Amino acid sequence: MDVVDCEALREVWPAQPVNAISALALVLAAVVLVAWGNGRSSLRWPGAALALTGLGSLFFHGGHNGFTRWLHDAALLMLVAILAASAGRSELPRRSTGVALTVAGSVFALVEGAAAILAGAGIGVALTREARTFRERSLPWMGAAAGLLLVGGAATWLGRTGGPWCRPESLLQPHALWHLLAAGTVVAYARARGWLGRNASIERHA
Repeated sequence: MDVVDCEALREVWPAQPVNAISALALVLAAVVLVAWGNGRSSLRWPGAALALTGLGSLFFHGGHNGFTRWLHDAALLMLVAILAASAGRSELPRRSTGVALTVAGSVFALVEGAAAILAGAGIGVALTREARTFRERSLPWMGAAAGLLLVGGAATWLGRTGGPWCRPESLLQPHALWHLLAAGTVVAYARARGWLGRNASIERHA
């Protein structure tokens, strides 16, 4: 039995229904990001990166091949890079920066296995930079984002293929839980940054 991210692969699309469908939570989070940000252009790059990450994960878990793996990895690197670039700053990345990060993510995603390492490094950079301005954020929402990220990371580790929580045939997939919690993490972080809501204080974006 072939297994990826713990869930067993089927011969029909979607090959991994639980992991694939749960990825739509990231697309929904992207809609929330753009809609609650009052349509500000500043959130288009983060929103697009989040939506592409969800769609990339949907197609990757729906049908495994070289292209869907690249799409999954490229979108993930784009999202992490944009969040890392904005962490600890008062401004969101400029459009030129967003384009550069998108191109870089697309190139690095061609190297199999590079995405996981670079994404982990990017999250580490984001957390380090954000720690400097932690008190300037909405602490309840930052706490929620940190908690969701921590639980999601633990679920990913414990539910990895061969891990103690791994049940390939189960409808309860830890990796699917990661998708849900990752979506919640980004929304909570955006709320902590003041990006969302009627009175959203979106940073200037040139």
